[in-house]
Amino acid sequence: DWNLRQIIKANKWTGENETVLETTIQLPNDLRIAHSLAKPIYENPCGDSNGGCTHLCLIKEGGETFTCACPDQFILLSDNKTCQANCTERQFACGGEDAKCISKLWY
Repeated sequence: DWNLRQIIKANKWTGENETVLETTIQLPNDLRIAHSLAKPIYENPCGDSNGGCTHLCLIKEGGETFTCACPDQFILLSDNKTCQANCTERQFACGGEDAKCISKLWY
């Protein structure tokens, strides 16, 4: 409703059961409505347990497959899912399974 500056929902056929969804200061220029059944369903290969990756799960082009990756100073182990701290001689691993490389100067 442009006069009340509200977004209102109501019965599509009768106009009954009006409910104010939003009151706004600015007038909306457009409104898009999509029924949940009309939306395509996309599976997220990283959606369940991060794809089994310990750190980063990167969805590949096409959205059907993924690859695991590691943050800086970590290496991907041969299982292609697990990252392990890859500290230099001047660092030590701190934090157990999700270790971080800490400078030995701080030790």
